[in-house]
Amino acid sequence: MIIETLKLLEEMNNKLSALSGLAEDDLFSIQQAILITSESIAQLKSMLTKSDFDSITAEIRFFKKLKPQFDGRLIFYLMQLRMQTKSFSSDRSLSYEKELQHAEVFYQSQYSFWQYYKMGLSDLDEHYFTRKGGEEPLFLDEQQIHYDSKSNTPMSAVVARFHAYELLKDHYSRLTTAPALPTSQTKGKVLTLSWTSSKSELIELIYALHEYRAFNNGQLDIKKVAEYFSTVFNVRFSNIYKTYEDIRLRKKNNTPFLDALKSCLERRIDRDNENAM
Repeated sequence: MIIETLKLLEEMNNKLSALSGLAEDDLFSIQQAILITSESIAQLKSMLTKSDFDSITAEIRFFKKLKPQFDGRLIFYLMQLRMQTKSFSSDRSLSYEKELQHAEVFYQSQYSFWQYYKMGLSDLDEHYFTRKGGEEPLFLDEQQIHYDSKSNTPMSAVVARFHAYELLKDHYSRLTTAPALPTSQTKGKVLTLSWTSSKSELIELIYALHEYRAFNNGQLDIKKVAEYFSTVFNVRFSNIYKTYEDIRLRKKNNTPFLDALKSCLERRIDRDNENAM
């Protein structure tokens, strides 16, 4: 049972990693992530009905360490979906801050158990993480994650919420952390440049440079490269993945900006060669 669960967890994470738009809060990617995690949880429940654990230790590991990762991811993506749809009419950062405030309230309400879990204690594990443990909890409020005593234990759902809020904090931290720029102390006076061509042209250039592996030997994620360009050139991108999709689906010419750059440089070289003669 444990081996099958680990394999299913790896498969789920691989599918989620392929959704590059998740880092950008892309709505379609969030919806796909919800489908992927929901399907994985359904498979997990099916496995529980067909087989049992070899030992109490295995059952505790499953409900303490493994299953909360599935449920926690689903809760997190449902949070993202709620915030993404709300942000059409409000500041998305405000939505994240409100969710993090809810997280703080939840941690406070579960403070004793949070300490138990974080400190790696185990003396109450058989009560918390086996299906014969205790009474069903009454504090769940994510209606999409239904408590089922056959596939949950008294505190496995609480650990799932811990996982969800950790994912939320990490994701928000990445969204709000801008890449470091050279300062006057480290690089002398820095010239401020503003991008005055279109955003789609800049994204066309970013994708070309990234595919050419022009930065850090191609090891940087495209989103990180876009964040740096956004900071340097004082331009805000809404969704680079959607813009790239539009570029990719152009019918006549996929790279008009790059073609125009090449033509301009060739004209400059020809003109300078003529002047040098």
